[in-house]
Amino acid sequence: MSMNYREKVQSLTSSSDDDSLVILDTLASPSSKYFVKSILGEGSFGTVTKCIKAATKGTVAVKIMKKRSLTSEAQNEMAILEYLRAFDSDRFNFVKWTDSFIDREHVCIEFELLDISLFDFMQKKHTCCLSVNEIRPILYQVATTLEFLRNLGLVHADLKPNNIMMVDHVNQPLKVKMIDFGLARHVSQSQRGSYLQPRYYRSPEVILGLPYTTAIDIWSLGCIAAELFLGNVLYPGDSEYDMLRHITQTQGQLPQELLNNGLKTEWFFRRKMYRQRQWTLKTPFEYGRAVFTETHFNSLDDLNKVKPVCHLSDEDNRAEITDRETFVDLLKKMLQLDVSKRITPSQILEDLFITMNDLAASYPNSLYKKSSCEMMQVCQDQQPCLSPQASTSTSTSTSTSTISTAPLDQSISRQPRPAWHRHKEHPLIQNIASAISSSLSIHNDISEPQQISFSVNHKRSEPEHRLPVSSKVRSCPGRDGLTRKRSRDTFESSMSSERQVLYDYPVLILLQTYVT
Repeated sequence: MSMNYREKVQSLTSSSDDDSLVILDTLASPSSKYFVKSILGEGSFGTVTKCIKAATKGTVAVKIMKKRSLTSEAQNEMAILEYLRAFDSDRFNFVKWTDSFIDREHVCIEFELLDISLFDFMQKKHTCCLSVNEIRPILYQVATTLEFLRNLGLVHADLKPNNIMMVDHVNQPLKVKMIDFGLARHVSQSQRGSYLQPRYYRSPEVILGLPYTTAIDIWSLGCIAAELFLGNVLYPGDSEYDMLRHITQTQGQLPQELLNNGLKTEWFFRRKMYRQRQWTLKTPFEYGRAVFTETHFNSLDDLNKVKPVCHLSDEDNRAEITDRETFVDLLKKMLQLDVSKRITPSQILEDLFITMNDLAASYPNSLYKKSSCEMMQVCQDQQPCLSPQASTSTSTSTSTSTISTAPLDQSISRQPRPAWHRHKEHPLIQNIASAISSSLSIHNDISEPQQISFSVNHKRSEPEHRLPVSSKVRSCPGRDGLTRKRSRDTFESSMSSERQVLYDYPVLILLQTYVT
């Protein structure tokens, strides 16, 4: 919808730092007015705006449907949101729907305000890509959402980086939620030839016109995970034929059963002469296209060669190489061409890449393993089971609360306990913290206040990082001075033995935290 926004300036009493806000338009529901501050994004069916809700003085997101009147798309999205309303949106990582209303014949849907999309977050990074240990918590959270939807018999069908939102990328790094259920469907509504999914994330079975299942969301998630690692789209086809050309060149021929049952198989493939039940992809000339996009990979294994591993510790280098290999193995399972063999969301949650059990067993003292475990702390409160909130929801969601949780509970019982659930502090950090604590305890016993100063040089070109104790401590006479000198020598000795490892990690910042 192209809205004719009326520009005006009003003063609002709110928690915002600005007393004066530019208001683009005003929306009205039976319970409140909404002052439109900005446009957050625009999709196929609606425009998402950032609004101040007058009734609460809070900031919310309002999606304004483009078409006038209550269209089938709007009805479908509102029905899905009503269906999901009975469950805990924070635990299962999907956007919280608050209200719906009609303003000037346009359906408006109010949501909680989230931060920025995963796509925008990637664009702001100077490398435009993430490391595998940053991708892991995102995969875990989205897989938790997909397992939740799968047990409700729902397909999102529009999974892409734009529809995965960062909750607060500054204060809650890597915490994400799924949005935009405009194309979501019940699996029972599946039909041959359904036009679903954005092209870059469209599964082969949807391209060929087969009935969809929840497995199409897993394919999209695999494409997203690869894109986060590469910084570019995995299969940048400019048409469905071009997508199939990328897929077959990278992953081989599609299963014959898939091709035999596809409604649109003959659009892209031809039967081999004398072997009528075997198919081969048409050439660009046969298909009628002379221009197509370039293929960057001959195999998914090539992803391991894209970016070099660079740590000063050999153990950390080996740990990340191993982690990347398990990441690519998981990608292969998510991008499995045979739908019946494609990994399920609950199996993703049990995968070695997610649990990190092998990584922790092989490299228990690796600082790379330590940082990877810390990044997974955002997932500690995530559990792939239905929320008990359902039983206390509104009467409109009563039918949802009766859904059986047995399949989810069984999957939980089978899951190995992830290594990041039982993560312990690295021995090096424990030794350093102990040395600092000992130094500070002795220092606090001195009647005359002294100061231990730390001079940290973060430049790697200088091989020596001295951590001098102040001159007062060094010249202190008597037994206390001797004790503090020994404490200082012990501390500097523990630091020098692992100084090279500390160059590669921000542990020195941790030391300053202990001191202060």
